[in-house]
Amino acid sequence: MKFQYGKTARTLKTTGALTALILTLNGLGTTFCGGVAFGQEPGRSEQAETLQSILVEMREASRVWERKVQAATTKTERLDLIRRFPQWDYETRVLEFARRRPNGPGAIAAAKWLAKNGNAGPVLDSILAMMREHHVENARMSDLCRILAARTWSWPSREIEPLLIAIAENNPRHNVQGVAYLSLARYLQVFWHLKLVSHENGHRQLKSQQDLFSEEYIDWFIQTDAEKLAIRIDELSQKVIDGYADVPDDKVVTIKGSQPRYANAAPVDKGGKSLPDARPVYFGQRPSLADTALGIWYSMHSEGSMALGVDGSLSDGTEFSLNDLRGQVVVLMFSADWCVPCKAMYGQLRQLSLAFADHPFVVVTVMADRSVETVEKAIEYNEVTWPAVWDGEDGPIADAWHRIGFGAPYVIDRDGRISSMGFRGRDLERDVEELLGITVDDAAAQAGISKEALQAAIQPRRLSLKKMNIAGAALVEKLADHREVRVLDLSENPITDDDLVHLKDLTELREIELAYTGVTDAGLIHIRDLPNLKILGLSVLPDVEGTTRLGRLALAKAIPGLQVMFVTHPPQE
Repeated sequence: MKFQYGKTARTLKTTGALTALILTLNGLGTTFCGGVAFGQEPGRSEQAETLQSILVEMREASRVWERKVQAATTKTERLDLIRRFPQWDYETRVLEFARRRPNGPGAIAAAKWLAKNGNAGPVLDSILAMMREHHVENARMSDLCRILAARTWSWPSREIEPLLIAIAENNPRHNVQGVAYLSLARYLQVFWHLKLVSHENGHRQLKSQQDLFSEEYIDWFIQTDAEKLAIRIDELSQKVIDGYADVPDDKVVTIKGSQPRYANAAPVDKGGKSLPDARPVYFGQRPSLADTALGIWYSMHSEGSMALGVDGSLSDGTEFSLNDLRGQVVVLMFSADWCVPCKAMYGQLRQLSLAFADHPFVVVTVMADRSVETVEKAIEYNEVTWPAVWDGEDGPIADAWHRIGFGAPYVIDRDGRISSMGFRGRDLERDVEELLGITVDDAAAQAGISKEALQAAIQPRRLSLKKMNIAGAALVEKLADHREVRVLDLSENPITDDDLVHLKDLTELREIELAYTGVTDAGLIHIRDLPNLKILGLSVLPDVEGTTRLGRLALAKAIPGLQVMFVTHPPQE
């Protein structure tokens, strides 16, 4: 099977995204070398190239590249620069550095860096093959195993599985063997989930990565048998459960603010087989490798089992416990502000919450947002109308559940058992209806909720019409179906002052973007009819009629607390 080296990077539209790419891929040079000049042989010149010096040089080259991208004046020029991101060249340098002393500690440090930051392709494959040849018995392999377990989502390699197997079977240290087996189970579990998602979406997710992976890899992935993969994960999980309960899982989890507590339940599969009870795991304690393996097994066989605990704090600090919801049907979903598929489901979750408001039903989301402020904003903007437990980016609740994926809800029955997992759309609705014994339409009718109200609940709270050449009657028609919108982007459209009259019915608007439109001070008068508006985006360009400072000040005075933000440069092509 041939892997194709990444040809392009995703189109980046903002400086912030460019910076994020650089920081993510750079690793800032010393992440895995800790400032030590690994690989410098005795007697060699002090000027010998070290891993640290390569990464420092790459960091400087990336800064120069970033400045060039920011200065690019056309989309074509910008994309051409993005395709030539300097890290691609430096990955080869890191590999060559490791090859000079494949038995040395510098090779391991290079492998860790490439495993965490490198692109998929022959460079990564080569250094992992080097690890399999020279280092499977090394005591420092645990860290590399953990890094490799997390690579499946974006950057798989054909060498990961053989390396983890070799470490598990040949490393003389009991704890390293356990970490290797557990890492392989984690790695294959994500593959298993990707198989489910790709099947559901007709392989659209995988096809979108064609510029990163070769057709051979995509064909291999599609032909992988998900059922056989699940059996293999079961076997690996059971091996860790049986043999590594005495080894602590050193993956440290931290969270700001509240300290959730949770305990593993003993899952029972459909054949009636019970796995050993895992000891209760509380925040601040390290679970064993067996505890974590039980979580992996549980995440794949949780239907019919008791749901794990979800104890934590809501965004306002109120204590929350899933156990307090016994007697109600619960839709539990792991979500985040950055998760587009999750937010695409919010409309249906709002509709279910509204329709079943008079029934024992509740939606709960466990939020992986970096900051609690984004959770609070989603609630304020009426995107989230249910209890939202903030868990943080690497939250202990998500770790305990070994969630099947963001935007893949669990349905929990009144006894606290998981009825289904991963259902969306009509399948999710049907499962809830069966547990409650009433349909959405009948429940809404009993509560006196109109079909129009149900439709309004499902409407998106954020709407982007950017650069769609929309104005006049077309704008009126579009907005008629989005009365509940909170965030509206109309930038780079031929919007006139008269068009803004049609915004008056969008009384829930919090943010609106009008940059690069034809709006003047006369149009800002209509904005005053939006008392809940918090942020207004405009453009102030030379030689272009638009708003004036006096007009913006008058508007800000009319709507207390309004932030008027504007750009002063033309839009890029």
